[in-house]
Amino acid sequence: MRQLRSWAAQHRMAIVCVLHDLNLASTYADRVWLLHQGQRIDHGLPSQVLNPATIANIYAAELQRIEGLPLLALAP
Repeated sequence: MRQLRSWAAQHRMAIVCVLHDLNLASTYADRVWLLHQGQRIDHGLPSQVLNPATIANIYAAELQRIEGLPLLALAP
C-alpha cells in the first residue's frame, strides 16, 4: 500500500481500491466511500466516515472506536 501511495504521488494520479479491511482503509486512504448492500452510506475522510455510529448502523451492533498504532478496532 505504501508503494502504491508513493507511485500515485510521483505520477500525480489517483488510485481507486476496493477494501473490506477497515484498518487498511483508515490507515492508507485519503478518502473513503462506505457502501452497504450496494448503497453509498457515507463518503469523506476516513476519520469522519469510519465512526462508531455509522459502522454500528451497518453491522447492527453498538461499537466503540479503539485507536492504536496504526490499527482501528471497533469493539462491542
